[in-house]
Amino acid sequence: MKAQRRLYGLLIYLLMLFGCKKYEEGPDVSFRSIQKKIHGYWELEYLYINDHDSTAKVKEQECYEKLFITVPSKKNEKGEWVMFKGPSYLNVGGQCIIGGDSEPNISIWNIRDSTCFRSVGVYLRPGEYTWTITRLTKKQFWIKTIWNNQRTWAHFKKVEP
Repeated sequence: MKAQRRLYGLLIYLLMLFGCKKYEEGPDVSFRSIQKKIHGYWELEYLYINDHDSTAKVKEQECYEKLFITVPSKKNEKGEWVMFKGPSYLNVGGQCIIGGDSEPNISIWNIRDSTCFRSVGVYLRPGEYTWTITRLTKKQFWIKTIWNNQRTWAHFKKVEP
């Protein structure tokens, strides 16, 4: 009986280890929900548009700031993202986790450019765009999309408020 439990435990572990990957870039196994991992403050590390580094175009703007992402407890419910500068917000939009567990995506929308922050490519552009989540850990959030025939990918790191 004990040997049988060990065998079942080993089979479950191997299935988790070599089963379907949720994200292209990992992690292979995660016990935290998408909602718990994505909620919080995120700093843009990299933004590439067609293999050209566009990070500086975002960060050199006068009112660039980290994003705060809120996520409701259930998939397909709307949350929001907010760009704060000091006590007031600069830009606000919404987001929704969509797709199944095997293809997690995030739909991000922005109502308008703010008076001092201008979108770079599809990044925080007015409208609604679907991004594929390629990596989501407690500290990393990577997304990619194709917009206007431009391959765009962004890497974020979680930061303190």
